[in-house]
Amino acid sequence: MHHLNTQRRLWLDSHGVFQKTSRVASEDNDIADLLSRGDVDEALRMAAASGVNAIERLQVSSELRTLIEVPATWAPKPSHSDSA
Repeated sequence: MHHLNTQRRLWLDSHGVFQKTSRVASEDNDIADLLSRGDVDEALRMAAASGVNAIERLQVSSELRTLIEVPATWAPKPSHSDSA
């Protein structure tokens, strides 16, 4: 997760994008709950019904979504002797 967040932060910085993070309790975040369950259409409908008017559905390429470069957290760490 740290690797993903680092890559995301670097991308945001390189594109001049700034973010503001705040915690929202799970029971208060119906839209994120719908998104996590894959119900994108209902999440977008709920956001629009709530008065959110800046909704943009992004199409992200599979190349950008791939996790192949992310090291597995359960994988053994290479020892110094492996790189010699």
